[in-house]
Amino acid sequence: MNFEFASVPVVIMAGGQGKRMRPYTDILPKPLLGYDNKTMLETVIDNYYQIGVRVFYLVLYYKADLIKTYVENLRLPIEVHYIYETNPLGTAGGLALLKGVIHSDFLMCNCDNLGKFDYMKGFEWHQKLHADITIFVKEQHHTIPFGIIQHNDNIVTGIVEKPQQVFFSSTGIHIVNYHVLEMIEDDISIDMPDIINDLSQKGKVVLVDVGDDAWIDMSIQ
Repeated sequence: MNFEFASVPVVIMAGGQGKRMRPYTDILPKPLLGYDNKTMLETVIDNYYQIGVRVFYLVLYYKADLIKTYVENLRLPIEVHYIYETNPLGTAGGLALLKGVIHSDFLMCNCDNLGKFDYMKGFEWHQKLHADITIFVKEQHHTIPFGIIQHNDNIVTGIVEKPQQVFFSSTGIHIVNYHVLEMIEDDISIDMPDIINDLSQKGKVVLVDVGDDAWIDMSIQ
């Protein structure tokens, strides 16, 4: 594959009000809350900077000016574009503001999702399958701590003791084909799962298992 990460834009969705993290977010927006001696936002930016990314788009709404001031004071050797929602547009509606702005496939993440993944593998898979969206996923194992009854109406047909469920969870980090931007209506609140569900019906969404690579949801640590 012939491209440099310096030419890959990263879109960080950083406009939410962080309601589940109140009362902290009544004072600071979620992107500026601390994680590992930095803010969440700086941690995410630095993670992509380390692999060569130099162009970032921050989609902002709640306390947008405070976030912009903070990022500008970091004085990082990167190119940052600030995209402002005039009203809350969900986890993906703000992407419509990037129509005609981004002209290549891009990485998209939330401000609290930290993924130390093999992004080159993800882009190779994304382009090979001509996907609209590639989701980085993590395999999860959960054991139900009870015996689960199998039955037909009131007749017990068996019992499974402490079964384990295995499934893939979204890391909240995606590769998005820039043509998807044209599919999003302007000034409409919409969440990323809605877009994924729509495109998956057309066979245009694929996944990449990140295996043992590190993934952290910083807002629940």
